[in-house]
Amino acid sequence: MSAHPRLQQLVARAREHARHGVPRLALVHPCDGLALEAAVAIAREGIGQPLLVGDREAIARAADAAGVSLADLEVVHSEGGAPGAARHAAGLARDGAVAA
Repeated sequence: MSAHPRLQQLVARAREHARHGVPRLALVHPCDGLALEAAVAIAREGIGQPLLVGDREAIARAADAAGVSLADLEVVHSEGGAPGAARHAAGLARDGAVAA
């Protein structure tokens, strides 16, 4: 993980909150390596259960390109690009399926 001091503080706070239950977090349209690496880090650090919301094929292509395994990550397919993924994730949050 990065040595950035503010990031370390945020992760420490998230770990403390996760002691009371690890939240499901929707990552909207995670179609690049940075977003997918963040999802893996969130899961690895135990601070959240990432739910990748977007076009399943686009997410898989981005994961392949970045060398990121999706084996331990849940993907929820949505259509309509980033706007469609955002609408889908907002609905998941509204329905209580994700915390954020």
